[in-house]
Amino acid sequence: MTSLSSHPLHKTQGSLRNPVLAEQVQRTSSARPINLSARLTARRLIQTPTYLRHGGTILETGSYIHYVSQGDPIGEAVVFLHDLAGSWFSFSRILPLLSARYHALALDLRGHGDSDKPEPASNTPERMTMNTLAGDVATFIREQGLRRVTLVGHGVGGYLAQRIALKFPDVVSRLVLISSTGKPQNDKSCVFDPLFRSIHDPVPPAFVRAFYENQLHTPVPEAFLEGLVSESLKAPASVWQAAWISFFQANHEAHLSRIWQPTLLMCGDQDDSFSASDQAHLACHLPKATLTRHVNSGHAVHWEHPQQVATELVGFIDQH
Repeated sequence: MTSLSSHPLHKTQGSLRNPVLAEQVQRTSSARPINLSARLTARRLIQTPTYLRHGGTILETGSYIHYVSQGDPIGEAVVFLHDLAGSWFSFSRILPLLSARYHALALDLRGHGDSDKPEPASNTPERMTMNTLAGDVATFIREQGLRRVTLVGHGVGGYLAQRIALKFPDVVSRLVLISSTGKPQNDKSCVFDPLFRSIHDPVPPAFVRAFYENQLHTPVPEAFLEGLVSESLKAPASVWQAAWISFFQANHEAHLSRIWQPTLLMCGDQDDSFSASDQAHLACHLPKATLTRHVNSGHAVHWEHPQQVATELVGFIDQH
């Protein structure tokens, strides 16, 4: 069995090791079921800044979507899409850095955060496909009267943004992809795959924390990290599984040449989920792509260097 020190998931945030996540991977690699006996800790209440407005809408599909918004309601619309098991809170470090002239909206995707969870859980896979999630976002944009928007997506949210541009190009003016891909299966995702397929309720907070720490190269504030964990615990194991499987099995790389919108790709030079070379490969398939590399950044550039990301985002919108 691969040792923890050499395992691809063994990373550190400063001197902090992540034995919980590595132990889960070792268990799944031995074809033994994951023991998720740890109890959920009390969930931290997220203190929402006064400049953010919480909202919710029932889409024509009947699904309730929660979101936060800020800025000028008639300004340039920017819609943020989070990564696996995340929520609007994933973007809470860059939202306050944006000018009030932008109408920024950060969604909780179906099944995540405070949005509707598929019921019963057995129906989750068919209600959490990439196409279903893409349809939710496109419907949200239209029902909010936003017309064309800049889509900002991180990880799975970046893949979803590409899918929206392919299926609903009329609602997208620009794409900003943070640590994304057009072909999810690689060496790292193949390591994660059995882990996510085996997860069960209750999802342990220690597992979620280790999952996030493994995405970081530069430390983030402890309160922010705790907030990420708290928000992710709102997603049941069935949502983790279904969203992951739909993403892992997807591949629209052959169709990326159809995306005509200007696209900004941001990558961390230390991202081992989707490496700089992976994202350079993605940029080659997008007709109007610009790729920027962030030094000392892992898979979550906007968490580690929010000011740099906000500056690049605003500059890209203003130039295109």
